Amino acid sequence: MEIKIIEEVKKFFNEAKPIKEGDYDSIPELDVYFNEIEDLIRKDFGDILNSVPQSNLRSWDNCRRVFRRAAYQRNPESADLPTHPECKCYICKEDCKGMNCRLCDNSLALNLAFYLSSWGMYRSSFLKKYDHTIHIGAVKILMDFNYLPLFDPWLWYNKPCLYKELVKDVYERLFEYYAHYASKKTRQNGKPYNVTDTLITKILLGVYGCIPAYDKNVKKAIYNIGGTNKITLIPYNLDKVLHEVVVLAHIFLPIINMMLLKSKTGWDKCGLYTPMKFLDMILFSLGH
Repeated sequence: MEIKIIEEVKKFFNEAKPIKEGDYDSIPELDVYFNEIEDLIRKDFGDILNSVPQSNLRSWDNCRRVFRRAAYQRNPESADLPTHPECKCYICKEDCKGMNCRLCDNSLALNLAFYLSSWGMYRSSFLKKYDHTIHIGAVKILMDFNYLPLFDPWLWYNKPCLYKELVKDVYERLFEYYAHYASKKTRQNGKPYNVTDTLITKILLGVYGCIPAYDKNVKKAIYNIGGTNKITLIPYNLDKVLHEVVVLAHIFLPIINMMLLKSKTGWDKCGLYTPMKFLDMILFSLGH
């Protein structure tokens, strides 16, 4: 079934390649296979769909929750932020609407570090050579006022040009920031550490929910569909990747909308999960 789904998506993806910038409404949408894709996702993300508490997969929820709260705390009047939903925190059991938790940069860095660790980013990374405070500089970048629109889960749909401009800019700044620390450490064999696509995109996914995390499974799925499986700082490559992400989000949009609707009545009443987060889950399961 996975092969059949990928072949159909590949057909839609190839049809969408010649589209002009911003003309994403013309992309054909995949409106079948919801049950099949949900079954695939359940194999990899069952703890989330089944509301299992204290699963390592919930580290993503916690990271995104605290960054979103911090964004509203620091910019309560900003028109760039979507309407904040009521959110009864399953930890403190209070409907705090994002105002009870005072989140300094150090606290955000600690949450980011634990999320990245839970999701495998400390396994063979230069990050394990540092404590959580390495992320404080990244937090300052992520919370930059200019990037507030990325907290809007539909920015990629409503303003694709702005979406790509902001993701590209914050991606490059984070890459440069972490590269400084990676260059100071070497592996046991003497080889240098690198900043990976997976690290930067996983951070962007955990904070904004705005792009799939380009790990090996997501890259495999995208490559099988007909896209690129690499992100680099070479501008045309990153532009190409972001274009492909928007195309794929449009192709899967009917399925994503069904998942969003189901999540709001079940395990995501706080509205943490975004269309791009669902795209990440879909691609991860198709490439697993």
